[in-house]
Amino acid sequence: MVQSMPFFQRKKVVTGTIYFFDLFSGIGGFREGLTRAGGFVCVGHCEADAYADRNYRTLFETKGE
Repeated sequence: MVQSMPFFQRKKVVTGTIYFFDLFSGIGGFREGLTRAGGFVCVGHCEADAYADRNYRTLFETKGE
């Protein structure tokens, strides 16, 4: 008799790339986390604070976004 595995123990493997837009980006903490996790690509960002936006653009390559 074969027992099935409970649904919470099943692992799904996601392959491919997930594209995201970084809203309320601050200095890019969320983007950095997703970049380190792998499989994510930022297509743009939005930040109202001029100082935070300047730091964001200094920390990340934003040309072409």
